[in-house]
Amino acid sequence: MIAFLAGGLPQDKAERVDGHVESCQSCRLLVAAVAKSSRDATPVAAATLAVGSNDATLAAVDELAMSPTLAGAATPAAGDGVKRGEQVGRYVIQGVLGKGGMGVVYAAFDPQLDRKVAVKLLRPELAAGGGEAAAARLLREGRAIAKLAHPNVVTVFDVGTHDGSVFVAMELVEGRSLDHWIAEKRRPWREVLGVFRQAGAGLIAAHDAGMIHRDFKPANVLMGKDGRARVTDFGLARFGGERTSKPRLAAGTEEVARLTRTGALLGTPAYMSPEQFEGGEVDAKSDQFSFAVALYEALYGSRPFAGLTVGELFANITEKNVRPAPEDSTVPAWLRETVLRGLEPAPANRYPTLASLLVALEHDPALKRRRVAFAAGGVSVLGLGVVATVLVLGRTAAPSCRVSPTALAGAWDAPRRADVERAFGASKAPYAKDQLAVVLKELDTYAADWTAMKKDACEAAQVRHEQTEQQQGLRTVCLEQRTIELRAITDLLAHADEDVIRNAHKAVAALTPLAGCADLRALSSRVPPPADTATRIRVDALRSRLAKARAIGTAGKYTEAQAAATQLAGEAAQLGYRPLHAEALLLAGALAERAGDAKTAEAQLTQAVQAAEAGRDDLAAAQAWVTLVRVRGISLGKADDALVAAGHASAMLERFGGDAEEQLKLDAYRGLVLSEQGKYAEATALAEKVLAARRREVPPAPLDLASALNDVGNRYEEMGKYAEAAKAQAEALALREKQLGPNHPEVAATLHNLGNTQFELGDLPAAEASFRRSLAIREKALGPTHPEVALVVSNLGVLMRTLGKYDEAIAFYQRALAIKIERLGPEHPSIATVMHNIGATYMTQKKFPEAIEFLDKGLALAIKVRGPEHSEVAAFYGTLSQCYRGQAKFDEAFAAARKALAINEKALGPEHPEVATDHSHIGELYLSQSKYVEALAAFQRALAIHEKTLGPDHPDLAIALSNIGNAQIALGKHADAAKTYERALALDEKGLGKDHPDLTYDITGLGDVYEKLGRHDDAVAILERGLTLRDGDRIAYQYALTKLYLGRALWNATKPDKARAKKLVAEAAELFAKGDYKIAIKWAKDWQSKHR
Repeated sequence: MIAFLAGGLPQDKAERVDGHVESCQSCRLLVAAVAKSSRDATPVAAATLAVGSNDATLAAVDELAMSPTLAGAATPAAGDGVKRGEQVGRYVIQGVLGKGGMGVVYAAFDPQLDRKVAVKLLRPELAAGGGEAAAARLLREGRAIAKLAHPNVVTVFDVGTHDGSVFVAMELVEGRSLDHWIAEKRRPWREVLGVFRQAGAGLIAAHDAGMIHRDFKPANVLMGKDGRARVTDFGLARFGGERTSKPRLAAGTEEVARLTRTGALLGTPAYMSPEQFEGGEVDAKSDQFSFAVALYEALYGSRPFAGLTVGELFANITEKNVRPAPEDSTVPAWLRETVLRGLEPAPANRYPTLASLLVALEHDPALKRRRVAFAAGGVSVLGLGVVATVLVLGRTAAPSCRVSPTALAGAWDAPRRADVERAFGASKAPYAKDQLAVVLKELDTYAADWTAMKKDACEAAQVRHEQTEQQQGLRTVCLEQRTIELRAITDLLAHADEDVIRNAHKAVAALTPLAGCADLRALSSRVPPPADTATRIRVDALRSRLAKARAIGTAGKYTEAQAAATQLAGEAAQLGYRPLHAEALLLAGALAERAGDAKTAEAQLTQAVQAAEAGRDDLAAAQAWVTLVRVRGISLGKADDALVAAGHASAMLERFGGDAEEQLKLDAYRGLVLSEQGKYAEATALAEKVLAARRREVPPAPLDLASALNDVGNRYEEMGKYAEAAKAQAEALALREKQLGPNHPEVAATLHNLGNTQFELGDLPAAEASFRRSLAIREKALGPTHPEVALVVSNLGVLMRTLGKYDEAIAFYQRALAIKIERLGPEHPSIATVMHNIGATYMTQKKFPEAIEFLDKGLALAIKVRGPEHSEVAAFYGTLSQCYRGQAKFDEAFAAARKALAINEKALGPEHPEVATDHSHIGELYLSQSKYVEALAAFQRALAIHEKTLGPDHPDLAIALSNIGNAQIALGKHADAAKTYERALALDEKGLGKDHPDLTYDITGLGDVYEKLGRHDDAVAILERGLTLRDGDRIAYQYALTKLYLGRALWNATKPDKARAKKLVAEAAELFAKGDYKIAIKWAKDWQSKHR
């Protein structure tokens, strides 16, 4: 009998004993006496069933008595299959915490994350005996709790197997179980309600996730030393709407039956609802019944229904024979009536939801005279997952605005800080220590600011009387919402993987600023929370889950977070609370863009605008419009639509009263859109405006400043101001190194950008150094085969190709190709892109057979993964055309160029810029065959497309104009060519600035045509300017051409300088020879032979 009570019997023997005890009064009395003495002797006891007036106990043989995650004095593991010091998974066993009919709970240590955990392991004899039912139940328990993320639900870390047995690793809570808390002493009823509100909030979180606990009781609630209650032991949890099974089912039925046979009653009888006894449909109202039984027990010291047997107990439950309240009870009548409704035998007569029951528990008539509602329907603070209606006591009492030291318990306190430090300390990432320092500093600052604002909200209303109590309520609600968000972020950091650690600074920076909780105009303008308190509880639960999704997104897990946010948006829509609906859609849309789904992003953000406007949340509407600027202008390439969105965003921000951070984002995104339109000067002005604002911020935000410097650097680079760009990027690099440490991937990204700028400056050694350092950081931080490593390796390939180190370039490209194949698979679309780069490099080497081999392979892959009519396929045909042109295979070249044109016209439309490029390629082929009329027609068609799509003043028109000028010179139309080149030069000067090296292309053409027109002095002037624009070896051919044309012009100038003319032409010839430009070499030699 003792073994039966301790859960030590095999399942078949336990079933026989259970059946005998139920029919034998003597054995029942023996069981009751032994169980009671066992409970008095040790905290590790079987779960109990109240019988008779003296609360003698019967054991429920299927349950661990003690909460499975409660930290206590663990005894050395012996005789239970796992010894002290042995490992279960990665967890080192330290001792036994509790035992039951199904499993053993051990105290254990996780060496990877340096923390104590609880490990629940299937009992060895069950595992050895093929206990599939027990194993399935334990697996289900782990998976059930793992679906939840709530401060009032125990956290599951891991589920796995050990020697054929299932184990669940979970949070080890310092404290005791609720049944021991209840048994210690009679507690004031208000104290009891405070604890049960927390437990109820945990159950509601399970219900919101679609799960039913089915075995709620005090033994399955942990009372931590931090004062927080946590619901645990979800071993019987199932999804709502499932039917349970009656006791004593025969073997051979379906799985649910096998999991709940005799000896494994579906729940602990003392707390079971009638429908569980009868095998009826079990839903959240069944948990409500169990909750009411437990609450009754805590309030009165005994359970509501007597019964020596399960049959007697069931009869009392169905007849609602509730014990009378003790004569000395102080529990008020209204509270008793509230609890009794939860004990109704018929589910339809109970509260509609557990949330409704919690609301009813708030309705203390004695407090009504002192309660002041903060809004028409009353405003409740729904923070920390607990209903906590704000009570404002009359001003006659001296108000205390001291913020409790536990106000942020579980969100940012000493235990949570220690968890974060352990998680980061266990990481092998070279930047983990630096990231931890950033995170701790930011979180400490945020918590201090939160506390200060909480105190100010109270003092403003209660001490200084500057604000009303209603306004204090609005600010308090706002701060509690920030707490939910803070908890989600710190929970993520406390269980951080490498992705989370790498993005930790972004996660903390993404915390919603506290300043909004002082903006009374904005707080009062929004639609207030629903008047129905039950709905408000669900709003709070959804907001908690939304905060978790946002936290996951900040860690770079965009797809997972976007799916969660989209689901939450649907649930919020059903609730009908539009501000929350807008928040969820805004997050989902932003994450969709990050995940690469710009069309979904645009749709969700548009819906977010509508929901925000309906909810009178101007800030959320402005944020949605601001994000739409980026999505439409950058991700979708719809610049005009993006600028329309920018106008809406500006208007909404003005109506809101302004928001500095959103205004800076708007300016930055508008700048990106203007850059895409070729309006580089306007884009640069906006980037400089944002940078100036970031420099003025107090306190400074170094990483935001670094981002602004990076944007300015990009704009300067577009303007050809490479020196200024490099200076801005160097400053950004220094900031990121200081904040994130020298080994963080974002430092590598900044080095990558700096390397690109140095490349444009012609400082190729510096560019190589930056690229190689970026590569070293990424290899160490991310591993040698990370996709970001492939990115910098590809750039090194471009650099080597520019340096003429073609074999090294090919080697880098081949490495990038290998990484992509390994990490992305052999048929990933980006594989084709690398093959294109390799083929293009071979083409530059004039190794046309090798080039064509790679291009053909890449083309086949592109056709397979993209389809034969994709624009990327057209790019392959375009490069193949150039290879055939190099081989003088003009028929093949024309065929490939026309295929590219046909594909792009169908895929992109006949007036797309890529189609204009295809016409230009065909024009170049005609030029090579001296078919100048056809060439001019093709170039003019390209120009017409560019003018229509980009406008007549876009800098990109300059390339098409230069091509037209070349054809006009060949046709002898020198006056027309001069006008064409002058227009090209004007456009490039406007878009790139007057000192951009790429102006050399226009200048050489213009100098050549001036010389042909006999305007020798004009030619000298423009070509002298061209010599000052040299950009290293990047445009060596154009530089040599400038020398050749200038030499010719100087010979014929009004004041000729023949000595310099000959010197310049000789230097040009040397440069042409170095680059193996045979036709240009002939031009120089021919001139030299005639001008000695």
